Amino acid sequence: MAVININKMEAMNLLDDMRLMILDVRSPEEVEENDLLVEDAINIEMNDDFLNRIEMLPKDRSYLVYSDNGVRSSRAAKLMEANGFSIVYNLTEGLISFIEETSCCEDRN
Repeated sequence: MAVININKMEAMNLLDDMRLMILDVRSPEEVEENDLLVEDAINIEMNDDFLNRIEMLPKDRSYLVYSDNGVRSSRAAKLMEANGFSIVYNLTEGLISFIEETSCCEDRN
């Protein structure tokens, strides 16, 4: 399946799906500095070790992938697709744009 590029409104609808796994591909320093980690997100930095680190993730789940502005998440989503992940959504506008209009950082429970 192809990567599905989505905007912030489509992402908000996806967050209701408790089976969705959320993947933050920013660096740990960015996560700490900006403190914008979405509740329940897994942080795996988009770097040279990305492919090795995503091997631990189940490939049959749906993923929403994000970065600050959507550039790294787009690359990460394409790598995930090429490595057998079945459904990968890319937040094209990035987390910063998403945060400006939503409250995505609240608990999804």
